[in-house]
Amino acid sequence: MKLFNINKCQKFLKHLLVFLNEHIFAVFVILTLVIFALAGLIFYQYGYKVAYREAQVSIKEVQVNSQLYQKVMERFGQREKNIQEALNKNYSDPFR
Repeated sequence: MKLFNINKCQKFLKHLLVFLNEHIFAVFVILTLVIFALAGLIFYQYGYKVAYREAQVSIKEVQVNSQLYQKVMERFGQREKNIQEALNKNYSDPFR
């Protein structure tokens, strides 16, 4: 016993194509309506619903770790020193 019969599949596809060919206008209208319905659903989900949703704002106090803040500021200070040292160096012209 075969699970997949190719002759039945070919016969079904031929009947399907004949049906679609005979009712092309109805198929076109149905597919157009399905496409518009999907487009409307997508617009509703990602356009309308998002734009008119109530904003959920939660107010929390921001807390800064002062030790970590000091370390970061020291690093920025060191970087600024390194940049100034590099900018103030005078290199000799190798082409003279």
